[in-house]
Amino acid sequence: MDIEIFVHGVPNGQSFWGKEEDRNYFGNFYGQSCSDVVKYLIQTRSSNGKTYCYYNYLIYKNVIGSDGREGSYFGLSIRFDAYCKDFIGIYKILDTVFSAYVLNKILKTQNGNYKYVITDFVSASEIMSNIKGAIWQLLQSTLTNESICGLRDFAIGSGSLPTGNLYEITVNDVETKVKQYGKIALSPYYPTVREKGMVQQYDSKLQSVKQQYEERYNAEINAKEQTNRSLNESLTLLQKECTKLQETIARRDKIIAQKDSEITNLETQIKQIGRTQKAIKNIDLIKAPIIEIADILEGQRVKPKGGHHNSSKGFIPLVNLAMLFVVFAVVILLLFNVSTNEPKQLTHLQSCVTQLNEEIEELRNQLSFFKKNETSTGQITNPFSENKDCTKLTK
Repeated sequence: MDIEIFVHGVPNGQSFWGKEEDRNYFGNFYGQSCSDVVKYLIQTRSSNGKTYCYYNYLIYKNVIGSDGREGSYFGLSIRFDAYCKDFIGIYKILDTVFSAYVLNKILKTQNGNYKYVITDFVSASEIMSNIKGAIWQLLQSTLTNESICGLRDFAIGSGSLPTGNLYEITVNDVETKVKQYGKIALSPYYPTVREKGMVQQYDSKLQSVKQQYEERYNAEINAKEQTNRSLNESLTLLQKECTKLQETIARRDKIIAQKDSEITNLETQIKQIGRTQKAIKNIDLIKAPIIEIADILEGQRVKPKGGHHNSSKGFIPLVNLAMLFVVFAVVILLLFNVSTNEPKQLTHLQSCVTQLNEEIEELRNQLSFFKKNETSTGQITNPFSENKDCTKLTK
């Protein structure tokens, strides 16, 4: 049986120790995205027309190069030209050699990491020889003819990579997977079937809870969206009503302003009416004395003995007095700005003013008639001797 031993990894750049024809194959292990603490890869491969089965003991997690660079790995491999059914025995050989000849010689633990203490494997020839000798010795004491079979019915490793827990999977299951897929990855850290079942069960429950939550969440979202739509519609209606109310308020504010203006005008008119009423009251107070004076003057109008000039002089003061009264009344009207459009309270004052104007005109006519007769006849005519009541003011 043909057996080869290899050491490979990235102490300071990629390094390889073993039969040179397999350098490219082991070069594929560098750069793989893997977080396994220990990965035990069994894989079939064809090289130079022959089929081999490789048992690779790989460490990827927390491996650092000698220069401190992360992302390194370490590999220890055995190549058979046959298939060894005792995969557990081979794993134990590789794990034992790793603990005895690799730790603290090639790798040392540092802050929870594995760090290389050498820069390449070729220069550490003594360590490599010790590793090879230890593996040979352990293989000779472990392998039996019953655990070895040919690779004629085995597929060449490619495609999907089945996995299994190292201490749970059976010998027949491993052989079946390798024959079907040409490879299998094992590790004591991979979940067992029971653990996988529990994971699936928890995943199923989680999915169910997630689905229920999503359904409830979607229902709540839909309800909230419906509520938001209703609120938006209500808000739109309220905004329209608010706009209408604002328009109504604006119209009413305008009406109120107009009413305020009317009230101001009415208050002004009331004040004017008050002043007018006060003026009317004052006129009423002086009206009676004026009438009395007019009556006295009328009683004194007799023909004088000395000629007509004295009679004319006696009549003039009466006219002047009447005119003075008219002027006084007009000043009162101008002072209080009496308008024909004022309320009925002004009617009495307007009537008085009209009557006074008429009496003034009649007095002027009488005076003109008196002067005309005096000039033509030389006699004094008493214009007030007629039955006229023009000098009497009536309310």
